[in-house]
Amino acid sequence: MGTLWRILLLAAAAGAWPCWRAWFYPGGPFRADLKPLRDELAVNRRQRWSAAVRMVVNRVTTGSDIRREERRHLEGIAARERAIEELKNPPLGDPVDKLGRIVLYEHVLHIVTDSPPAADANDPSREEPPPPIELPLTGLRVRSEPYPDTACFILTPARGDRRREWFPTGDHDIRQVMRFFDLIERTIKAHEKSRPQREAQRVAAEDDLKRWRASRPGVEKAVRRRDAVLGELHALRQALADSRAVIAASWDKETNRRPR
Repeated sequence: MGTLWRILLLAAAAGAWPCWRAWFYPGGPFRADLKPLRDELAVNRRQRWSAAVRMVVNRVTTGSDIRREERRHLEGIAARERAIEELKNPPLGDPVDKLGRIVLYEHVLHIVTDSPPAADANDPSREEPPPPIELPLTGLRVRSEPYPDTACFILTPARGDRRREWFPTGDHDIRQVMRFFDLIERTIKAHEKSRPQREAQRVAAEDDLKRWRASRPGVEKAVRRRDAVLGELHALRQALADSRAVIAASWDKETNRRPR
């Protein structure tokens, strides 16, 4: 059975060969005097196919290069915008000290809020602890009021409601409380002292962002490279098409048929 199939396949291939020749070279698939024209047509066909494949491949690769450069440009914009936002609203910075519910950082005062009652960790209804209250040091005013059995910090942020934080003398040494108050004031002064420098950096960063938005050198270079490569391939395909037209005219003259 295997031998029979091989014989049938060979017979089919032998029959397909003259059909293929007759299809591509109508009017003279086997004429000896037309062999030079058949060879020229075959070479031209291979070259046109190769140029078409290269055109598709280069469209894909150069388009990918352009998209990659566009992503880099957008990432550069996003990075610059983040830097500007951090200069406007600095992140926490390094921790400075902590007392009671207050955690003092270089640029922010954290107030830890009261946690919900303890519950089973596997209880789906368990409440998550609320996030801490953040008071940026920019524009923050602090004042201390002593009481017989407690000390009170009055915190007035630039935006938001005034808060009072209590430090009972039974839980805290009053001297420790006042040293922490002085540390808050010194940290606020240091933060405010650095504001002009941050403002100058913000202005420079915004100018850099404007320049980056207006100029896209990577994208423009990738577009020029795509146009150059595809332009060359288009010219090559046009030259091959013109050459085939000349060869086809010669074939038509000899056979009164147009080759495929």
